[in-house]
Amino acid sequence: WWIIFNGAVIMPISFFCLANGPKYISGPEVAMFYLLETVLAPIWVWLIFAEAPTRNSLIGGTILIVTLVAHSLWQLHEGR
Repeated sequence: WWIIFNGAVIMPISFFCLANGPKYISGPEVAMFYLLETVLAPIWVWLIFAEAPTRNSLIGGTILIVTLVAHSLWQLHEGR
């Protein structure tokens, strides 16, 4: 059921949002959301299926999340 729900509901909504994102935010910020989708995938699998992410997945995810936070703070500081 999870696969059907993902394919019928989650994927269309996420692609719609990502396709319309550049109308409201800059291209680099949209790219950051694409990266965030990749980072959150192991966390969703862990929460739904109880499959623990590997150490390397956690390290890579941490690097990307820190980068996203730093970018957001930099954008706020620049006044954008």
